[in-house]
Amino acid sequence: MASYFLLSAAYTIRRGAWGFTADVLGRLNTTHHDYHFGNRISSSVRAFFLNHELFFMQIKSFLFAAFCFFTIAACDHNHDADDTNPAVLTIDEPLNNDLISGEVHIEGDVTDENLHSMEIKVTQDFDGAELFKATPVIHDKTEYHFHEHWFPTLTAETAVTLTITVEDHFENITTKTVKFATKP
Repeated sequence: MASYFLLSAAYTIRRGAWGFTADVLGRLNTTHHDYHFGNRISSSVRAFFLNHELFFMQIKSFLFAAFCFFTIAACDHNHDADDTNPAVLTIDEPLNNDLISGEVHIEGDVTDENLHSMEIKVTQDFDGAELFKATPVIHDKTEYHFHEHWFPTLTAETAVTLTITVEDHFENITTKTVKFATKP
C-alpha cells in the first residue's frame, strides 16, 4: 500500500509540475493514514502554480497599463490651437553660392514655442539625388542649435542644394534652402 501511495503522490506532483490542475488524488485510498501527507504535497504544488499564474496575470496587467499610458501620452499636435507662428530658422553655414572643398559644415539655429520635427537634406541639383540626410531630435524644444558634418564623395565639382525643413506642434512648417557647390 505504501508503494501505491508513493507512486500516486509522484504522479500528482508531476502532473502539477506540468501545469495540470485536475485532481488526481481520487485514486488514493482516503482511509489510509498517509493520505493527509499526499494531500499536503498536492496542495503545495497546486498553490505554487496558482501563485505563478497570479504573478503572470499581474505582469500582463502592468504591461497593459503601461501601453495605455504611453498611448495616451503620445504627441497628438493639439498643444495650443492659437499658435500660427512658424519656427524661426537661421542657417549660418554654408552660404549661398559657396564653393566648398572637403568637409561641409551645416550649422544654424531654430527657435519656436513648441518644436516638433526637423529634416536636413542635401541633394544634387542636376538629378535630385539625395546625398545627405539628418533628422535631429528636437521634439518639445523651444530652441535648437544644429551642427552637422557631411563628407562629400563626389569626383567632380557638383552643384547641390541644402534644404532644411522644421515643423512645430501646430503643423506650421518653415523651409529654407541654400545653393552651393562642392569640389573634391
